[in-house]
Amino acid sequence: MSKKLAKIILIVFLVIIIGLIAMPFVISGQNDKAAQNIVKEIKSIPVPDNTSIVDEISAAGKLSGNGEGMQYFGAVLLESELSLEDLQAYYGKYAESKYSNIVACQENKRIKVVEHKELNFKAEIDKDNNYYIVYTWGDRDGIASELDPRGIG
Repeated sequence: MSKKLAKIILIVFLVIIIGLIAMPFVISGQNDKAAQNIVKEIKSIPVPDNTSIVDEISAAGKLSGNGEGMQYFGAVLLESELSLEDLQAYYGKYAESKYSNIVACQENKRIKVVEHKELNFKAEIDKDNNYYIVYTWGDRDGIASELDPRGIG
């Protein structure tokens, strides 16, 4: 075997190895970006009067339920003088499915609807004020959702 052919084989081998090492990082980055886009969608909705966004969070992985598959979650934490029912009606107008713009009371940092991962808001929650979570479960087709090991239950 000539030295030139040996170099080509070595280069091809190194490219394959580096690609295999880098692929999980690229895939997880794409899935994290998809979850972050959910937060952007929620934040694109005008905030109602007497309400402010205090915090936001997103996650990608096997987050809830049984089985396997990637799930995408995005949420904002609101502080509001409005009632839960008022916020549900307001954000419900912008919902694209039964999995989007869900509003619930938020009593502490822990996000209860995410079952398989500890997910918490960073902001302090004052028990004297009214805090609510607005969240959306998203999905995404593509190879990144199939190859990300975080989607395995």
